[in-house]
Amino acid sequence: MVTTKEIFKFASDQSRRVKPRYLPDNERNQPLRLAAGFLSPSDVAELAGTSELAVRREIALGRLEAHLSDATPVIPQRSLNEFLGRGGTFNEPQLRDGWYRSEICFAVNISEFGKKLGRFARQIKTETKLRQTTLQATVIPAQIRGVFKRFGQDAIGSRLHQAAKFACQRDGGNANPIETLFSDQKYFCAVKQESKQTVLSQTFRLALSDKQSVVIPFSACADSQVVFNRLVDRISEECF
Repeated sequence: MVTTKEIFKFASDQSRRVKPRYLPDNERNQPLRLAAGFLSPSDVAELAGTSELAVRREIALGRLEAHLSDATPVIPQRSLNEFLGRGGTFNEPQLRDGWYRSEICFAVNISEFGKKLGRFARQIKTETKLRQTTLQATVIPAQIRGVFKRFGQDAIGSRLHQAAKFACQRDGGNANPIETLFSDQKYFCAVKQESKQTVLSQTFRLALSDKQSVVIPFSACADSQVVFNRLVDRISEECF
């Protein structure tokens, strides 16, 4: 029998975001947790017929409200009701080699994109004085923009995934990187932002001769910096 006093104590512990007296994943306390109106990700996954990873992804994306505890996110029943009332669904993240795979197929990775730019090294050497080591958009051959229009989205998407996976492997130790990504909403947002900054600062070094090379900013391959930034933002939303 769960008493009102016990329910109040449990709810108070959770709302203050301190280590709960009744751990969310402790089966012995499941009746207490449900009576208090709190659910763990595994509870929601079981009720919705989905995986815990899918539930944690919705929390990380900010679509399902949850309170943090030392053990696991705790989801108020009202938050789940609101999520479902808005038509929310738990979509299983598509995985490839233990990492999240976007619905977009990124056929060209960032290194392959750089190799495609290398074909224009001789033209760059011919058409520019090359007194600078970094080329801006105004002096980059138009053909490079053509390469970007064909393969730029693939290269951006693959670089976002590459950077995010590296960050999760760096921070998660032996844990599965996709589980590390969705482990916490703040961490998820930080990795997403770090990945975007990696793409925005990406450059390519093209060898013009044995002693001479030039650096091309990734953003300079697009029609403009504004166009590039908008594309990165849009693909970032689709990637995660």
